[in-house]
Amino acid sequence: MKVQLDVLIVEDNDLFLNCNRKYLEQIMNTYQVRITVTSFTHAGENLDSYIKEHNIDVALLDIEVGEKSGISIGRKIVTYHPLASIIFITAHGELIKKANMLCPVGFLDKPVQYSRMERLLYRVIMEKRGAASIEESNARIVTLKRNREIVEIKECEILYIKTMDKKIQVTLKNDRFCIQNSISGMSEQLSGLFVKVSRDIIVNKREVVAIVKGKITMSNEDVLSIPLFKHKEIVQMIRS
Repeated sequence: MKVQLDVLIVEDNDLFLNCNRKYLEQIMNTYQVRITVTSFTHAGENLDSYIKEHNIDVALLDIEVGEKSGISIGRKIVTYHPLASIIFITAHGELIKKANMLCPVGFLDKPVQYSRMERLLYRVIMEKRGAASIEESNARIVTLKRNREIVEIKECEILYIKTMDKKIQVTLKNDRFCIQNSISGMSEQLSGLFVKVSRDIIVNKREVVAIVKGKITMSNEDVLSIPLFKHKEIVQMIRS
């Protein structure tokens, strides 16, 4: 399964940045993964704009970038890219506990060891390949009752399911319709690709674009409201 990954590196030391980038490119080449790498040596408006406007699959973050915390950068990345894989690079072990709140793939001590980076990136590649394989194989079929007619839908085509005016609405990539079922009934049918984010909404984790201030933005640009007090829990569920 071929994988294309967009990688972000944030590191304020040019020597470490060049070394880490070289390691990254060698490892990805070993596993025949195509990558696009973008790097920043300091945190600022340019980095903030990049995070908001570009896709990020993997982020290698120095845990301290000048006066800016790599943890806060990671928090912003998770907000806009809930499925991004984050690896923190640090010489300050005491900050690891705070960084763990973002469920990173792992940590790398400075100076970075090639073998350690390879092990972490191998996990990322296998996870991405596994997710892509599930979507591509379309192995799971969901049976729904639509207008008295039984229809079979590929699970990966579903973006989200929501209660609308006492009816259950299924939104697909190219369609939407109401079915005879319940949110709990649909939860039992669906795989771990889906997460129940509120009493009335189930979302496809792979189709979530951003989670900001009690709102989830889906890949079709629909915006769904979620309980604000459950924000962190929902982010963790979607990233799991």
